[in-house]
Amino acid sequence: NLQKLTNVDKFNQIAYNVIIGNQVIVRGKNKRLVESVISVLEGLIPLGCCKSVHYSSHYLKSYECKLLGLSDQVSL
Repeated sequence: NLQKLTNVDKFNQIAYNVIIGNQVIVRGKNKRLVESVISVLEGLIPLGCCKSVHYSSHYLKSYECKLLGLSDQVSL
């Protein structure tokens, strides 16, 4: 199924960016879902190697955190 392949490719892109240290932003209306995605991504990184903010009401720069969960109302 092409859709499943595309989703795997997208996840691999996200995982790659997490591993090399780029900031990854997860935005959404559902706070619990955003927090869960950030928690899963944290599992790809050794403990203490990256600062995460599970859900914020404002954007944080990449030097402030590498994994950032945001409300879909936050402007980038």
